[in-house]
Amino acid sequence: SPAAYDTGFVARISDEEGNPEFPQTLDWLVANQRDDGSWGSNVHHEYDRFINTLSAGIALRERDHAPGAVAMAEAYLAAAIHRLEESEEGITSDHLVSMLMEEARSVGLEIPYEHSPHKPMGPLRKLLLSWRFVDEEHPVGHFVELLGRFPSQKRVTQILQRPDGSIMNSTSSTAASIVFDPRLERDHAYYDKLLYLRDSMVEGGGVLHFWDLDVMETAYGLY
Repeated sequence: SPAAYDTGFVARISDEEGNPEFPQTLDWLVANQRDDGSWGSNVHHEYDRFINTLSAGIALRERDHAPGAVAMAEAYLAAAIHRLEESEEGITSDHLVSMLMEEARSVGLEIPYEHSPHKPMGPLRKLLLSWRFVDEEHPVGHFVELLGRFPSQKRVTQILQRPDGSIMNSTSSTAASIVFDPRLERDHAYYDKLLYLRDSMVEGGGVLHFWDLDVMETAYGLY
């Protein structure tokens, strides 16, 4: 099913005029916000709700879209951030929260950043982790966006791009490789990414977490 985390990243991609490349993603985010201001799985998990809400809120705030939904997201995040320290983390949750908090601060989301239990990664740690992502035996290259913005980002994502245009069959990593690229080139690889992301979108504008699902299931089974 579609995920707000991935949909938020795709919503941040701009066309050549600076407008949303996929405007329907913004409509999906607004339509799928919960009454408490959050986004996330039907099965409640603090980190899942926090990460999905951060990604969605960042996209809406950056686009200056649906200010009411942004205000609700900020209120939810301000309350939920105090619950993270006592909550069970998922895989890479700490790094994802750190990266998204940096992005949230840059777009002006109003949340109590000082209360986050996860601090931003320094440039050296980002560099060291980026080397691991290009290791052929590394199992989580589809989470390369957790490094956020770092100097060798373009080189790393070029190595990880698959023939279908994706970054390791991950919609969020693929979208982030465009959003975080400081020297974006609208070349063949770029348009392959856009085609891949368009194919990963469901009716209404939501974006699947992985695509193609059959490829991911087979790859993980073999791994």
